[in-house]
Formats: sequence, structure tokens, C-alpha cells
Amino acid sequence: MGHAVALGSGLVGRFVIERLLEADHTVTVIDLHVPEAFHSHPQVTVLEGDALAHIASLEANQIVINMLPGRIGDAVRPELLRGGHQIVDLAFTAEDPHRHQDLATTHDSVLLWDVGIAPGISNMLVKQAYDEFGALDTVSIKVGGNPAEKDNSWSYMAPFSPSDVIEEY
Repeated sequence: MGHAVALGSGLVGRFVIERLLEADHTVTVIDLHVPEAFHSHPQVTVLEGDALAHIASLEANQIVINMLPGRIGDAVRPELLRGGHQIVDLAFTAEDPHRHQDLATTHDSVLLWDVGIAPGISNMLVKQAYDEFGALDTVSIKVGGNPAEKDNSWSYMAPFSPSDVIEEY
């Protein structure tokens, strides 16, 4: 199958990487600390450390999935675009990604931004339902996180970077 570079292996990153591996893709995982399970996986190349340093060493025109926390994900976008990469960007940004248009055009890069799980894939599923069933009266998409271990409090776990949860909602 294909190959992708995954920036970030946290809650969302790990989920996406596991789906890519299940589909028989090879993945280069870049993060400060990559989960142990990926270190011994035959389809995974692990690069631990600073994302910017590793991005600079990537071959041009890679498919890169940006799953870093918002501010860090935003900081790596220009370098990814300069590298001529094709970017699927799940990293939250408060900034307008259109500001990168000229950089992307100059380096033959593509930046598909705001392609998250929810919103993102959830919206695509709604569109698919619309195409299959016709007009929908209402749609309700709930985004949240259930903790791995139930507690006696709110029983909420941030579905992605806590600072991004606060900034987005």
C-alpha cells in the first residue's frame, strides 16, 4: 500500500496511525515520545525528538498527516509547505490557513486543513447520509471524550489537546 508521515502520536494520532497500519500502509511516526507499541511494529519507522528537525530531513513530496497540538501544528505548516509535502492537517488552528496559499503554490504543496475526526470525518459522514437518503431534518454531532477509567466526577476526557479543547470550544 502507501506510505504516510504521521506528526504526533497522542490520542488522535495513535488512533489514525493504527487505522493506517490496519489498512497495510507503512508509517513514519514523528513525535517527542512515540508509544512503545509502534517501536517494534514492522510497518513503522519511529523518529523521536523535535518535529521541525525531522521535517527538515524528509524527502520532498511526502503525504504528511499533521496531528500535533494546535500551536505546534501551526508552527510546522510553513516548513512542511516549503518541503513540497501533501498535508492532511488535523491540528486545530485559530489562525486562517489561507495565509499559506502563496507558500503552498510556490512549492507545489497541498494543505487540506481542518480535516479532523469531529468535526471533519463526522461532517463527511453527514454528507454521505444526505447523498444516500436525501434531505435531513436535523443533524446532531456530539464531540467529547469518555475516560478510559470511569470516575465519580464529570467523567470527561479531552478528546484532543486540552489547550485546543479550551480554545475551540
